[in-house]
Order: sequence, then structure tokens, then C-alpha cells
Amino acid sequence: MYEPRWYRQNMGERFKSFTYRFMETDIWIAFDISSKVKIAEINNFADRKCRDLRKLFENYFLITPEFEHTLKPLNVPSDAPKILKELSECSFKTGVGPMAGIAGAFSEEIGKACKKEFEFNEIMVENGGDDYIDVLSDIHVKLFAGNHPLSNKIKLIIEAGDSPLGLCASSGKFGHSKSFGSADLVSVACKNTILADQFATAFANKIRKSDDIEVVLKEASTIPEIIHIAVFMDDKFGIGGKLKVGE
Repeated sequence: MYEPRWYRQNMGERFKSFTYRFMETDIWIAFDISSKVKIAEINNFADRKCRDLRKLFENYFLITPEFEHTLKPLNVPSDAPKILKELSECSFKTGVGPMAGIAGAFSEEIGKACKKEFEFNEIMVENGGDDYIDVLSDIHVKLFAGNHPLSNKIKLIIEAGDSPLGLCASSGKFGHSKSFGSADLVSVACKNTILADQFATAFANKIRKSDDIEVVLKEASTIPEIIHIAVFMDDKFGIGGKLKVGE
């Protein structure tokens, strides 16, 4: 079932943008407003890239079905495709199943491929709340947290020096992602988008009550790869990391 992604209207005012959909994949792509490349051309390229990625995963699931469903870290053979090895390696850092990073993986793979193919200066790719952001000047990104009182009121400042990065989210209250927690939203940023996606899932799983916010923030502060974390739960909110919050 399609879930409207109306929060995309809060992102990318300085970009041209479009939405690409294929089966359950729903991706928003924003790029240089000055670009002369036709959206149809970018859409066709993203479509080929997305279908190739899906086929790669589908073929691997036939050989190793546990990779698709496991909720725990899983090793893959040394000759596995690069993206599968990266999902596996990240899973051992985050403690969740490798597929917890699939949306972030698609965002980063498609973002990098489009930037290279069309020589964009800047690109943002959002895939169900999991973003790959590559910008040349600062950009503010609102955090959508469902019915939380601070939803869409917290603006993260992504500085050019921190880009490219992955900014990913997980919720126990909305969206299609599997979560064993009750957080309105957990947002995590890392240089690696797969890692950000998996960490967002891992920490969202640990949020069962508002008192868990402090515990999660403290744990996240010990992980050097995490450059931002925000947690929304009931009427409580906590944030950590180096990214600043704007007006």
C-alpha cells in the first residue's frame, strides 16, 4: 500500500526534484536547480539502477534466503557483491540484521550513480526517511516525527564540510520499517548511509519508554561513526552529536 510522503515538501527548496516509484520502492531525488538534464532522463537512469539493484538482491536471496530475513548480523562469502558485503560488515557494528540498511544503501547507491552520470554539483536522495545528502553549501533538514509535539520543528543544519553523509530514521509508530521499540522517531547521521540506517533501527529498537532516551544518547556518544542522533518519544526529546540545530 502506498503511503504518502508529504514531508518531502519540506526538503530541497533550492533543488529540482521528482519522485521515482517501482513496486514498493518510493524514492525522492533532488538535484541542481541549474541543471539542464531532463527529469525523464534522470528517472530512466534511476529506474535502471534501481532494477539492477533489486535483481542483485533477489538473486542473492535465492542462494542465501536467511540474508533477507535475519534480524541478527550475518557473514557473507568474500566473493559476494560489494553492497552485500557492506551491509554484512555494518550489521556487525550495529547488531541488527543486514537488511536493516537496505533503504540507506539504495539512497547512497542511486545518489552516487546519478551524480556521476549527470555531473551534478549537489544531490539528495530520500528513500522512506533514509537520506543520502551531498551538498556544497549548508542545508536545513526538518525531522518529521509523526504526532510528536516537536515534529517538523527541529531543523538540522547539514554543513557542506560534513557532506556527503547519510541521515536515516526509524520509528516504532509509523512507516513500514520493522521496529521493536516505541519511539516516535530516532534519527541518525553517519558518513556511511548504510551504517546510519542500521544504527537508527538498532537504537529505535531500544526505545520503549522516555527514560531510555538518555541511555541511548550515552551509548551513541561512544560510537565515533555517529555524527548525529536525535530521539523523539512521547513528549520527550533528546539530541547528541556534532550537527547543529537551526532556527
